[in-house]
Amino acid sequence: MRSWLRSRFKILIAHVVIHAAISEEFETVVPMNNNDSLSGIYATTGRTLGHCPIPDQRETCVAVHEPYRCGADSCNYYNDCFARAANYNITEDCVKVNDRDITPPSIPSNDGSATETNAADVSLKQVYKDLDVDSKDFVIHDPSRIITNGGKQMIAVTGKEQADGYNCGMETWYRKKNTKSNWKPGQCLFQTKPSWIEEEIPGQKGAFLAPELVNDNVMLYSVAFHDEHVTTCLGIARAEGKFPKGLTWVDSGKPLICIYPEDYEYEQSIIDPSTFVSFDAKVYLVTGGGTIVGVELDPNTYHPITGAEWKKLARGPKDDYVEGGHSWVEAAYVHPNPDTGYYFLFVNWGACCNGVDSTYNIRVGRSKNPLGPYKDKNGKKMYKGGGSIFLKKKSYMIGPGHISMHRGKKEKEILSFHYYDKRRGGKAWIAERLLKWQDDGWPKAGNLVSSYEL
Repeated sequence: MRSWLRSRFKILIAHVVIHAAISEEFETVVPMNNNDSLSGIYATTGRTLGHCPIPDQRETCVAVHEPYRCGADSCNYYNDCFARAANYNITEDCVKVNDRDITPPSIPSNDGSATETNAADVSLKQVYKDLDVDSKDFVIHDPSRIITNGGKQMIAVTGKEQADGYNCGMETWYRKKNTKSNWKPGQCLFQTKPSWIEEEIPGQKGAFLAPELVNDNVMLYSVAFHDEHVTTCLGIARAEGKFPKGLTWVDSGKPLICIYPEDYEYEQSIIDPSTFVSFDAKVYLVTGGGTIVGVELDPNTYHPITGAEWKKLARGPKDDYVEGGHSWVEAAYVHPNPDTGYYFLFVNWGACCNGVDSTYNIRVGRSKNPLGPYKDKNGKKMYKGGGSIFLKKKSYMIGPGHISMHRGKKEKEILSFHYYDKRRGGKAWIAERLLKWQDDGWPKAGNLVSSYEL
């Protein structure tokens, strides 16, 4: 096996620090300027952890999420679906999605710094073949939500260490729709890095992190670098071409948002972007490492709306042995459930990226408001360290993380996540479980739908 696969994902996540202001009900992040970056835009209270929650174990802990899907395979929609359809400029009284999600808000067009091309992105299968990587050594880490188009499904994942000739910024993988078969290598994205990355994050030459597929041609992703110049940014890209192996992904030419260390007193990373649509058809972003924050977005640009207040949504568990008194938290994902009237916030606690020694576990809280406050089953606010256990290691599946949701057969809700496979020496892969709802209105991980097939 090649050394770049044999090693853990050697991608350093940058963290930056933040300073806080709080309202009584929310921890409100107060706008400080009007530029497009997060530089100086928000502040939070308390101290989070300095560089690593667990020494030598923070190499790549990132996540992806999805906006809430509206509708089913017929015109029997949830009550708020028509409002959402109107928000997306869909004029029909009822829209049949046919296994594809309703078109999301538009994104900024390429400003010219990224080169337009009609050539499809390079085959990931060919990249692996050229590097002599055995299929038994394939790894999937930080999977996006599963996107369905016709009879195929696709995910996007974090790129790997930029070594031994491997230079994919991110990867896509695909399979036949709703099958248990193993995912197959799709495409190698961003072998040429967008020019804005070197401008905003000098020296960043590695992989991009935790892509979120909003749909089959819109993607958000994280870029980070940890050195003297510590900055994290979110990028946005769109694709044209044939799904899932003939797409050409083009970056918008500028970051969606960035935060810089000189603007903050305490550590915070803007990683793990996730968008969702509220019951009243507004679009929101949740993101962060160390502290999870959220903000309302302009549905046409994906930038925060004018005058937007960032809200502090979650921190890690209380820990007197770390700086700030809270361990690390990341991988935020919000799943609205109109049947209960709640928004459910999922986050990861623990350490990822250590194979069978990973301690990753998924926690959950809920709120009647898209930006919280979110509380766990005991009523503890997640921004004060609350979070009820949702999914932890079981059998050969160690360190579950990076949860997202999609619809499977008969429109059943399915959760997907990555895990470290004990049977494969701790190599990461994607798994699926049914999402069940208990009588008390809280979600529960149901039966296993798919995992790595030996």
